[in-house]
Amino acid sequence: MSPGAPVVTATERVGRRVRVEVLHVHGCPHYPAVLALVERVRAELGIDTELRTTLVGDYQAAERVGFPGSPTVRVDGRDVDPAAAAIRVSSLACRLYRHEHGLSGQPAERWIRDALLAADPPAGKQQGRATMSSTPDLGSGTAFEHALLATAFGLLLADGRPVSPARLAAALASDPSQVTGTLARLDQQGRVRLDPAGAVTGSHGLSVAPTRHELLFHEESGEQRRFWTWCAWDAVGILAALEASGRVRSTSPSSGAPVEVTFHRGSLSRADPALVVFFADADCCGTDSVVDQWCPLVNFFEHADAAKAWAAKHGVRGTAVPLAEATDRGKDAWTRWVA
Repeated sequence: MSPGAPVVTATERVGRRVRVEVLHVHGCPHYPAVLALVERVRAELGIDTELRTTLVGDYQAAERVGFPGSPTVRVDGRDVDPAAAAIRVSSLACRLYRHEHGLSGQPAERWIRDALLAADPPAGKQQGRATMSSTPDLGSGTAFEHALLATAFGLLLADGRPVSPARLAAALASDPSQVTGTLARLDQQGRVRLDPAGAVTGSHGLSVAPTRHELLFHEESGEQRRFWTWCAWDAVGILAALEASGRVRSTSPSSGAPVEVTFHRGSLSRADPALVVFFADADCCGTDSVVDQWCPLVNFFEHADAAKAWAAKHGVRGTAVPLAEATDRGKDAWTRWVA
């Protein structure tokens, strides 16, 4: 900190709607790169923002604004770091962020992107980009429902065959009648799929029954394990969250052309760069049953124009999202749900 530095100073850029603040100390080596990252991401998303940079000059100021270290990025007053709530100490030191593969002096790009998308109201969507608020609330439900869905997913993945209510009850150490009743309710909501015997054939998008979207896990032994998913987003989200290697094979609804996407250890390794995932707006198709009403509309398309033409022809509102962005969002979602 230089002598005579102000306690807190701020400069504002022209903008409105979503408030973005980058807090830093004088001479922070990571601040310029983080500010450039924020400006790039907001420009790519086309979201109107009020961008403020704040210099925190002493410990009193750090305590007053709850400053955990430099640099810090906040969107509408919320830290973009998902782990920020656990930080209780104010500091003027350099901040370290815990990423998937180690520590870094700056927040992950996807944290900033997701925070901006979450803060941008659906009515203010810019440049045709989707916000996750336009999708069904797939993370709702009781703690027991969450545990049941995650356990069913894990058993389907491990065994590659339908999971009986008795096996689920044993895995959860729960009353079999509670499991059966909860499965019936989730099946009505389209959040699991059951066979005629009441066994689970699909949970959190992973299915052992064939669909349009084939999912192949590549094992280190060279073997392949075959599954399917309810929608395109399921396929990329599952591979990314599990940090798995594999391949997705599907078709474009607009042309019937084959679509193939390859992952290596959870990252996209081969795909057509123009490929998009079309997300239907939840309020245009109903969500009484997620798998029956919403999932059939969430597909891969060769490019954004093909998705828009298909949506217009079928009277479906929604947004074509670039494959990499859909994968990042899916990774975050399935990490919370099953990983």
